[in-house]
Amino acid sequence: MAINGWESDSYPYSQSQALLAENQELSRRLQTRETELQA
Repeated sequence: MAINGWESDSYPYSQSQALLAENQELSRRLQTRETELQA
């Protein structure tokens, strides 16, 4: 029970960290596209 609770606690954290990195990568690509379009 305790192990299961630990897993369910840590899983959303690692998932949100991955989503955060993905969002930063997407916004970086968008900024690059905008810079290319303006040039």
